[in-house]
Amino acid sequence: MPGEYPHKVRKRFREIASRSDALYLLDRLLGPAQKKEHAFAYTLLKEVADQDLSELFEEYFYRTADQDIQNKLFNLMTRKNSLRAFRNARGCINQLFQQGRDDEAIAYLDYIVRFDHPDIRSELITDASSASNIVRAVSYVALRNYPDMEVRSIIDNALSSEFSSAADEAIGNSPSRKRGQQSIDDILREILKTGKRELEKSWLDQNDRKIRRERSEEDSPQQAEAVTAYASDLELAAQYAPHLLLSGPGIIGVDIREDPDYPYTDYIPIDVNNVTTNPEKKININLATAVLYNETTYGPGDVPLGDGALDIIGDAVFRSSANYLDFSPLWDGLFTTVSSGYKTLSLDPTVYFKVFRNASKENSIAVQYWFFYYYNDWLNDHPGDWETITIFLNGSGEPAEVAFSTHYEASRYSWANIELDNATHAKVYISNGGHGSYYQSGNTSYFDTPLGNINDNHMGDKEVLSYVGADYTLIDLQELESTDENWIWFEGRWGDEDSASQGPHLRTDAPTANDWGLANNPPYDPYNMCEPRYQAHIYGDAMNNGPWYWGAGYGLDTPWDSADDCEPIVDSVESAFSWNLFLPALLGATLSAARAR
Repeated sequence: MPGEYPHKVRKRFREIASRSDALYLLDRLLGPAQKKEHAFAYTLLKEVADQDLSELFEEYFYRTADQDIQNKLFNLMTRKNSLRAFRNARGCINQLFQQGRDDEAIAYLDYIVRFDHPDIRSELITDASSASNIVRAVSYVALRNYPDMEVRSIIDNALSSEFSSAADEAIGNSPSRKRGQQSIDDILREILKTGKRELEKSWLDQNDRKIRRERSEEDSPQQAEAVTAYASDLELAAQYAPHLLLSGPGIIGVDIREDPDYPYTDYIPIDVNNVTTNPEKKININLATAVLYNETTYGPGDVPLGDGALDIIGDAVFRSSANYLDFSPLWDGLFTTVSSGYKTLSLDPTVYFKVFRNASKENSIAVQYWFFYYYNDWLNDHPGDWETITIFLNGSGEPAEVAFSTHYEASRYSWANIELDNATHAKVYISNGGHGSYYQSGNTSYFDTPLGNINDNHMGDKEVLSYVGADYTLIDLQELESTDENWIWFEGRWGDEDSASQGPHLRTDAPTANDWGLANNPPYDPYNMCEPRYQAHIYGDAMNNGPWYWGAGYGLDTPWDSADDCEPIVDSVESAFSWNLFLPALLGATLSAARAR
């Protein structure tokens, strides 16, 4: 695919790139004779960190009439998230609007939500009073990122007065501009209504956090300080990076050490980019429908992915859950096996991580580690296997609990009850073939069948991967999330169409009632009267920011045998909102009705 560069190449370029390099790449991006090089120039430009480049992007935006190039430049501009970049982006939108290119100008408004830097807020408030419809539209889109009372008042006032005759006179009675079947006034109204909804939601979330924080700070005065105690997420992740112990096969399982050049019994956690490092056998992305990317149509069907291509599969045209990655070309061939195909790859032992912070929680920091395995060779064999553990730190910044994910369930243990290496590194016993993460050595039985139980061997009796011993690298998922094309946003399956795992964002426990019923330690929902709980996102989702809700589904140290063991959590915050928000509205309605009589 176009625009592919190996991960290490892009990382090195990021370290050494200068402004002159950016100018060279911009010239290549705009040069018609180098049209095939556009994708490569764009890929490298995304790696240049200079915040001042937004002015160059705006300058080059005006120099080209090619809409695809303008799209790329505007995307680069809005990734900078600074006051200067905001002004440049606003200038581009305003120019398009002045040229009568309303559809294009309004399409770029979606990108403005990226701007949430504190330095931008005062300018947005000023822009909200602009005589220009499009400048006000830009302001209203970005203001939803600043959910304070002043901004809420601005949005409320705009909704009530923006389209009145008085407002028309104040801005000079300018004629209504049309966008398709809608006027710019209609678009403004839609933006304001959306902004109001977003601000109300953010306000509720803020008050929720405030109430929880006040409640928790009574118990732990050090809570807020603990959330920001570490200099960087990487430093925190390194402090508690897990000590991984591989296991040999049980009755079923795998031993792939037949090649003396491969030192491990089992598949190990690797960098996802490693699956694209065989230059002769490329994995595919299977596209459900044809897509247009960089002026080239791909699909439907299999499209080969070269080295570096995984860093663009999160793009909106590729990321759909209807698409999937197909690893099978790596073992195609009469004498090629799954494991021999694996050994043709350049393998970098890797653990991904993300740090979540929420001062309102009793355990206010969650450090989640993710392991990507090339193949699950235990039960229901399939390529692509994502597994995880999460370490929760308390209000004093000390480790309190660890949740170990094993297949479609988990177990939660106090820090005092797990095994450690070098005092701060949790030992994780990885089961052979299936890669479940266990807190202790053993052999766990699953699925009582007529032929007996199927055992998951996690003795931890084979090789060790230690971060202290420099056996693997840590990569921050939050950094990957800053790029909207990166693989972290890919929603499809990692390896085949049906059985492979989805990535960290979409990985859940107990995805179906059947999976829940087969689990040794099925999750219950203490926030919902301890009902059986299905499909909780380990990574968190729009409703539950971070892994706290997922972790709460399991008993601490003692697994829940039934709903009777689970203690329901009565959320006093929700009760507070019921009275703080609903009761005044009810009283207001009652008084209005009384006056009407």
